[in-house]
Amino acid sequence: MTKYKNILVVADPAQDKQPALSRAVQIARMSDDVSITIFLAIYDFSYEMTSMLSADERQAMRRGVVMQREAWIKDIIRPYVEDGIKIDITVVWHNRLMKRPLLKSLASTTIW
Repeated sequence: MTKYKNILVVADPAQDKQPALSRAVQIARMSDDVSITIFLAIYDFSYEMTSMLSADERQAMRRGVVMQREAWIKDIIRPYVEDGIKIDITVVWHNRLMKRPLLKSLASTTIW
């Protein structure tokens, strides 16, 4: 069986159940010293179109959305964390939703 050290799970914000996370936890339970990162990139163009708000106010709105999604993910991972599975959370605001997970994955990969 392949030995895994880091598993990156990209969360689906449209679903409360995260099958990729469940599978990552299964793999982590069969291996020693596996780290799981659940990743969510979010973007809502309507937050960019609020021209009546200052840049600081728009940034505060984005932070609020990110914090809401972090809380949502914490609820999802709570049973696994209570069971001893190590799961890190990364939620970012990014307008290219598929580019950001690839950059995160490459940043944590050793290239020989």
